[in-house]
Amino acid sequence: MKALVSAVVSTVLSLILAEVALRFMRPDAVIHTAPHLNQIFSKMAEPPTWGQADSELGWVNREGSGFVSSEPGHNRMGFWAGYRRISGPTSFDPGRERAWLFGDSWSQGVGVADEDTFAWKINARNPTIFLENFGTAGYSTYQTSILFARVLKEQKVSPKLVLLGFNPFMATRDVAFWSDDVSLADQHEGIHRRPPFAMIGNDGRLFASPAWLTDPWTGEGSSALVATAHSAAITLWQKWFEKEIRTTSHGNSTAAVVSLQIMKGMKASAELVGAQFVVVFLTAGHAPEWQTFKGVLQNEDVNFLDCSLPLAEYSTYLNGGEESMHPGPKGTDYFAQCIDTWLVARR
Repeated sequence: MKALVSAVVSTVLSLILAEVALRFMRPDAVIHTAPHLNQIFSKMAEPPTWGQADSELGWVNREGSGFVSSEPGHNRMGFWAGYRRISGPTSFDPGRERAWLFGDSWSQGVGVADEDTFAWKINARNPTIFLENFGTAGYSTYQTSILFARVLKEQKVSPKLVLLGFNPFMATRDVAFWSDDVSLADQHEGIHRRPPFAMIGNDGRLFASPAWLTDPWTGEGSSALVATAHSAAITLWQKWFEKEIRTTSHGNSTAAVVSLQIMKGMKASAELVGAQFVVVFLTAGHAPEWQTFKGVLQNEDVNFLDCSLPLAEYSTYLNGGEESMHPGPKGTDYFAQCIDTWLVARR
């Protein structure tokens, strides 16, 4: 009996010492507020942020007009219902041809006012088309394809044109096993999130891993020891998952190969509803590897348009110059002119 009591006391004291040590070494490990879903990309906007959690996609645009960007200028960003960035004075013009834009933050227009997004500028320039902007910051090509499929189901009127604003980092996200982006995992709130990603299976077909989210463990809100144990469990699970998923994926599951399959799927879905599908390069179209990729798209009969920002004075096209990773008004002017020139020639 003495041995049992001694063991219990020793264990309790060890746990107490571990708790004290962890609180000293990891002062941010303990959750100080009630657990809640991380406000997606909270560093890109002053509270409340534009992103809201979504069980399938990881996050989607939140309807509203009071979101203030944290980028230079601190512009307001607004969103209509249905995941769309505000792209004009009205949410739809039935007298115009309907077109949809998908992509990541460069298409969404992070950091610029609604009227400075290139979707708004195209709608102002071209009276024959109404471009609805579904661009969502942080998205991969795969997430974009999921959103496209959802919008096709939800919208009563199909588009005549679908544009995919593409950046190479979207392709990188397609095959990301795990996101270490602090915008996607809120250690302070005990929330861990992994966006969906895609791979090429051994049978040559595209397969996907769904979005994944875990809530805090019981006691994580008051114990650094529990919070640290949860973090360690997540890390171990991550390593096991990556090993398992790699054994079931094809050796050629490179970002470009996966993105190509996704684009071909989006093209097929667009054509089923009578829409034209076009990939629009917004950056890095000058890089040799992506020059090769454009040749692959051409061989696969996937239409594309290269609107990559000029390399000369590249930073002048960004919002706030080198302080930002997103296009400013000069950059969105460039995109709008490039796309509108193609639209005029398309008539």
